[in-house]
Amino acid sequence: MSAASYLQDRGFTEAMIERVGWRVEALNGATRRYGLPASAKGAAAWVIPYGQAFERIRLIDPADLERHGGGKYRQPAGQGLALYDPFGWLARDEPLDGLLLIEGEANAVAVAQMAPHLPVIGLPGQASLSEAMAQQLADLPVCWVWIDRHDPNAERNLERIISRLQAATRGDVLPLAPTDGLDASDMLLRDGTERSATLLHALLDEARPAPWQAAPTGEATTTTDRYDGRVLDVAALLAAPDTPVPWRCDGLAADGFLTVLAGRGGEGKSWLTLALAAGVARGGAPPASRARRARRSCSTPRTARS
Repeated sequence: MSAASYLQDRGFTEAMIERVGWRVEALNGATRRYGLPASAKGAAAWVIPYGQAFERIRLIDPADLERHGGGKYRQPAGQGLALYDPFGWLARDEPLDGLLLIEGEANAVAVAQMAPHLPVIGLPGQASLSEAMAQQLADLPVCWVWIDRHDPNAERNLERIISRLQAATRGDVLPLAPTDGLDASDMLLRDGTERSATLLHALLDEARPAPWQAAPTGEATTTTDRYDGRVLDVAALLAAPDTPVPWRCDGLAADGFLTVLAGRGGEGKSWLTLALAAGVARGGAPPASRARRARRSCSTPRTARS
């Protein structure tokens, strides 16, 4: 079976298949590597590269799955699970404004085909997010989460994902819940690239930085706006009266501010500093200044040499 007759029939373009390096081939000498019996030799497998590290496979014939047992997806024996990042989003130098964590390699690539500029990472199973994986997403201000809600353990797995992400990051963790329950690859196959992109952006827009689980009826819910206190009303600032400057030496030094005396060597910076400090200490007025007495004064006179 060719990649074209299997993967393109699932809605993926030839260019996208080539970009991520997917292929469909018969298993030959790799059966033992993937923990399969020798009888699996010749079975058709969808091969999914994880960069240069390793390749996962999926037996694509249901009869092969029934004959040889095990889950649909397999990685080499002894190989731990990892986040699926075929587009290198986590390796980029510039910080990301947000990222979609989605269950499954096929769904991650489906999202990339719908919205090429949306950072997306595949989770190799909704129960597979480890603390180490979550730490890879620690710097994200927003992380959307999309898993298959038809899974019987979906709610428990979603709670676990959100808990681990919230422990790793200070950003918002926002679950997506399509009303029809479709995953991204099913949406792509049903609606095509353009229509699916519209539906995807609608899901992202509907998500809000609020607790992922609704509060029981009758209890008030609280949401935290991550931009609270960071938006300035310029008109209000201009209309407000000026705040008086807390001068300690009128026109020269104010409480709570750093005062810098700059000039060439020998021009009297140190003498002026001493005069101001003496005036503050005794409450007198050094030349050309009116000083108010303070409980403490601190000066570090240094004579610069040019």
